[in-house]
Amino acid sequence: MVPEFLRVTIDFDQSHLFFPRIVTWILVGLALIGVVSRSRAFVRNWAGMCRDCADAARGFDTRRFGATLVLLVVYAVAMDRLSDVWPNTGLSFLFCSMAFMAAMSLLYVHDFRRKTLIVIGLSSILSPLVVWYALAKLFFLTLP
Repeated sequence: MVPEFLRVTIDFDQSHLFFPRIVTWILVGLALIGVVSRSRAFVRNWAGMCRDCADAARGFDTRRFGATLVLLVVYAVAMDRLSDVWPNTGLSFLFCSMAFMAAMSLLYVHDFRRKTLIVIGLSSILSPLVVWYALAKLFFLTLP
């Protein structure tokens, strides 16, 4: 009979959250250490930081920022929906990443020349394809 302290039970509904929780608490701890160790400098430079933030806000592109947030939400929702269509194949990751990269690149491009659009198209197709192949086929990682 195995002693109780040597038994391991795994809750598979929550097991995928084990390492993210550890990383989160490490990051929170590091942030607190940073705030405490730099608090005097932070208070001393508060007025300068406010002035710098106001200068940065004048040149802020709210249209692109908002579109980026919308694209991120659409990317996550679309990948979730398509992972029900193609479960554990990574195809939802592949197709959503291709569309997401193309949309983000088109959002931030300034000159719509033929060469630029070709580069955007090729990189939007090839980059997710290489990542998908490496993760799914070489390292046998399941993708959404």
